[in-house]
Amino acid sequence: MNFADKISRVSERFGEKVALVAPLKLDRKGAYTYENYTFSQLEARINKFAGALKEAGVRRGDKALLFVGPCLDFSALTFALFKIGASPVFIHPGMERASFLEAIKSCAPRVLIGSPKIFLLKRIFPSWFDSVELEFFYSKQSSRSFLGALPLNKLAQDQPKIFASEAMEKNDLAAILFTSGSVGPAKRVAYTHDTLIQQTKALQEEFGLSEDDVAVPAFSLFSLFTLSMGVKTCIPDIDPKWPKKVAPKKLYKIMLDHRPSFVVGSPAILNSLGEYCAQEKLTLPGLKYMVMFGAPVSIALHDLFSSVLVEGDTYSLYGATESLPVSNAAGSLVLSEMKDKVLRGDGLYVGKALKRVRVRVIRPIEGVIDEADMAQDMDPLVVGEIIVSSPSTAHSYCDLADELKSPKFIDRDGTSWHRMGDMGYLDEEGGLWFCGRKAHALFHENKPYYSVQVEAIFNQHPLVRKSALIQKNGAPAIALERFDARTSLRKYECLSFLRELRELASQYEHTEGIGQYLLAKEFPVDMRYNLKIDRMKLAEMVDHGIEIG
Repeated sequence: MNFADKISRVSERFGEKVALVAPLKLDRKGAYTYENYTFSQLEARINKFAGALKEAGVRRGDKALLFVGPCLDFSALTFALFKIGASPVFIHPGMERASFLEAIKSCAPRVLIGSPKIFLLKRIFPSWFDSVELEFFYSKQSSRSFLGALPLNKLAQDQPKIFASEAMEKNDLAAILFTSGSVGPAKRVAYTHDTLIQQTKALQEEFGLSEDDVAVPAFSLFSLFTLSMGVKTCIPDIDPKWPKKVAPKKLYKIMLDHRPSFVVGSPAILNSLGEYCAQEKLTLPGLKYMVMFGAPVSIALHDLFSSVLVEGDTYSLYGATESLPVSNAAGSLVLSEMKDKVLRGDGLYVGKALKRVRVRVIRPIEGVIDEADMAQDMDPLVVGEIIVSSPSTAHSYCDLADELKSPKFIDRDGTSWHRMGDMGYLDEEGGLWFCGRKAHALFHENKPYYSVQVEAIFNQHPLVRKSALIQKNGAPAIALERFDARTSLRKYECLSFLRELRELASQYEHTEGIGQYLLAKEFPVDMRYNLKIDRMKLAEMVDHGIEIG
């Protein structure tokens, strides 16, 4: 089945229902004007784009770099490529330029579809785009070509509203998504049509979404799932390149206008919204599911929304680019039953595995698992390496060298397992606890230190905004970002701060033995989610920063 067929089927059922809504402009009084597509209009737009692209030479099996910002036609272009049997390539615009160009080169797209920025980049760095044979310029405001790229809007104008999608097998490539690259190089994850169908099914089952719901995805790719469920989808006014600069007032206004029941995004974006609502004493009526993913969700964030969500709950959706969703934890459960454990450093509770998802915790292994017997299960409550198998897990990467294929292995019964790259454990009830990234774990004097467990302790100090476990001089150290980082501490304040931190560390087994404390004005974080700490950069920063221990 072609994943795009889901839109065709939804269009047959709910043709005149609004499918997509996007903000056009904000007036002086703070009111938005919007544009929208019904499902019939969306299907027609998809078909016109598909016809134009195919007529211009796009073929089944082509890889197409799609570089179009959040708008009504982002989804239309994506589904159009699916219909042809071509595979859109998604690279996060916030990726550093060198990594972004390397990502383009590595996947060798034959087709380029984008806004002016990508063609300007191509003109400056042409050698990174050597594989590109067909170029399409997309702009809703213009029907002209740009730097030689064909005007896609103009090409689509006279195309028919009907287009028969290519019949795809379940394991045919549908799309290529890049991992964040927060630990090692970004990998090219191969999504098949079945991967997308199974992810949609898993999300729909977990949250009970139907055509009666309204969604606001603060991450563009989630619109593919909600639209294929027949859910009205509202595009927020967010620049994906700068999630840290999200204007929570604008996001709240869009939610007030459309009353979503389902909101999904990174903790960084939704934290800004929560703080704004708390400060202005606002609530979000009608919102049932505030779903956060992409980075650990803190107790404080669950707590922040407990008074804002008058009819719903927060949810911490655990997974990865290669495997989503894996498990899900409701904020109300975390706050009522898990809070004390989280605060004492037991890890973050991320819930029980979803339907058709199998989770195991095995003895940590470096390198490739080439024999099934190497994957030995750990006892409950014992920290190990988390592995996952599910229909919604991508089973391969695109053309990776052998040394980068270690995240995958096949069990004796033929089951494909994905190694999440995370450390954690299962409790006696089968609940999964996340203790930190495997790459961030430190071992000193035969004792393991796991980032999430360690940082939970230091984050309780009233002066600490954020902490990070790093290595310095071959031993574990803690870098600290204070709430008032712009103000320097006097010598006696440093000594008092250090004394309090050491006393805090001595109270817990997993922080006992940490003796190095360093200050950083602001932690370097990833552009994609604005939460994942770049620990290598941080270690370099604090070498030139202030040491308080």
